[in-house]
Amino acid sequence: MASLDILQPAPPGGKIRPSKNSRRRLIVLAVVHLIAAAHITHWLVSGRSVTPVEPSEAIAFSRDGIVNAGLIFFAVTALLTAVFGRFFCGWACHLVALQDVSRSLLERVGIKPRPLRSRVLVWIPAIAFLHMFVAPAVVRLWRERSLGVHHYEWTTSHFWQTFPGWFVAGLTFFVCGFVAIYLLGAKGFCTYACPYGALYGFAERFSPLRIRVNDDCEQCGHCTAVCTSNVLVHQEVRDFGMVVDPGCMKCLDCVSVCPKDALRYGPGRLPFGLEHPEGAPGRKHLPWREEIVLGVGFVIGYGAFRSLHGWVPFLLSLGLGACVGFFVLLVDRLLRREHLSFNGRVLKQGGNLAMPGKIVVASALLLCGAVAYSAWAQLQYRSMNRAFAELYPTARATLPLGASIPTLSAEGVEAARRALLRAETLERFGVIQSLGAASVAAWSHLLLGERQQAEAEARLAIERRERPNEMHHLLARLAVEQGDRSRAKLLLAEITQADPGDPHGWLNLAGVEAEAGELGAARSTLLDALTALGERSDLLHSLAVVEARRSESDAAVALLQRSLELDPAHRPSLETLAGLRAAGGELAAARDLFSRALALAPSDPETLFLAARVDLALGLRAEAEAKLGELVRIAPQAGPSARRLLESSP
Repeated sequence: MASLDILQPAPPGGKIRPSKNSRRRLIVLAVVHLIAAAHITHWLVSGRSVTPVEPSEAIAFSRDGIVNAGLIFFAVTALLTAVFGRFFCGWACHLVALQDVSRSLLERVGIKPRPLRSRVLVWIPAIAFLHMFVAPAVVRLWRERSLGVHHYEWTTSHFWQTFPGWFVAGLTFFVCGFVAIYLLGAKGFCTYACPYGALYGFAERFSPLRIRVNDDCEQCGHCTAVCTSNVLVHQEVRDFGMVVDPGCMKCLDCVSVCPKDALRYGPGRLPFGLEHPEGAPGRKHLPWREEIVLGVGFVIGYGAFRSLHGWVPFLLSLGLGACVGFFVLLVDRLLRREHLSFNGRVLKQGGNLAMPGKIVVASALLLCGAVAYSAWAQLQYRSMNRAFAELYPTARATLPLGASIPTLSAEGVEAARRALLRAETLERFGVIQSLGAASVAAWSHLLLGERQQAEAEARLAIERRERPNEMHHLLARLAVEQGDRSRAKLLLAEITQADPGDPHGWLNLAGVEAEAGELGAARSTLLDALTALGERSDLLHSLAVVEARRSESDAAVALLQRSLELDPAHRPSLETLAGLRAAGGELAAARDLFSRALALAPSDPETLFLAARVDLALGLRAEAEAKLGELVRIAPQAGPSARRLLESSP
């Protein structure tokens, strides 16, 4: 009877003794999970904690040049793996623990998952690693001509920002921990999906410390029988005197159960150049036709579910892709073969489907429907995001309350309408909510001047936690337009409390307070912002403006000078300091500052006008006329003001 089972050799005789290391590893994994729980608890209680100690956090360095605890952890564990082997994977990874528990539960109900040995899927972890960590670094290198460190981030108040919600996390654990084991075999996710395992597996090849054998080995096969990493231990130690498979996760069960104590973990020669020949016993791979079917199935599954409705994260999509790929292969075999069994269940016999086979066929039909729906939803979702990407720079520019909402070009209006159409289609016909659809609709309505609809969508987006800071800013802007400063202050205060790292929240709150004449409150807000964020030119400039309005000119000048020390090209600070110098009679200093500002923005109408006024005060009429001429050329509506200024000067 044809079967998908690829059997490991059964021990020739004798009962396998229990592994002493299983209990030890269980204790270590329990301690690791308790430490993780303590880390999360500390963040929940204090509101701030060490950045997540997760390899996935290393992407922040590749993408943005941020060094965090996750990057250090990933680098250190990779280096330790190159010395000691893959102990981290076997003794500290929560997904490995989950997969081992899943395998144990399946075995208790009589199902012993068999390992899939594929030459195609085995490359998925390496490709995923390149996509996740290397590609963003290459893009940053191309853009910045450097891979330098931008800043260090050892603590965070947004601990869960890079993690999925509880439901998606649970689904990830179910698919990657249980379904992957049932379909792909023990540690199936590690073998065919884990991007971190790609680096650890590569580092493992350099480790001088590995499982080795002495002459007492009798090839009983107990070691292979207990290995949960799909390593053919008895073959490798027979052929090479050591385990060379980089999938070995150093669980050390093989060492513990050896009846002759022939195995040990210790130093010795490196495994370079040692590998089993193609088609060696126990290492037969799938035929190339089936490898292609498996690969196509993976691409279909990954493509259909990656970021579906904005919810499916990268690791889950990899796990789903691998599982869908295998399921496609299973259906392909079911259609082609007269006899087929899988994991001890007869699917087809004598050309007739058994009940498990009928369940597989029904599941295949459901999967086809799910993939078709996902393809439609992905098309709508990506079209919405592409359209909104054209608008987003304009939307971000309106975050400061002092900025006006620009009039969209014809192309901008078309992009906004297209984004709205896709968002509304997803809301109406989507099986689940599309993450980001409400916030996209809110911004699009605002930029189209449809304020009532923008407010309704922004409230919905906040309920769904879609861009909550931006939505609070949007509602605060609308409240200010409606003259409801109290409500605007409440909305902005929520931002400063929920996300003290958002400078726009502090700046807008201080701006609303200052406009209401509450200069003391505005000053206090900006001082709190400086405490939370450190010295920044935009905060120092805003505080200087408040101090100037409080008639504290010396304090304002000092703040502006400090702002320019931090950023000599901060134009608002240059212009405000120039104004204060001019008001104090220091016209030459004011002219120099305005010249620096104009060098940064030669076509700014307000700066041209103010600089011309200083020139006239200094008797430099020709220079003033040149600046005013440029002003009128850029902004013809400023012509009357320019003429009045010239006429008022002798």
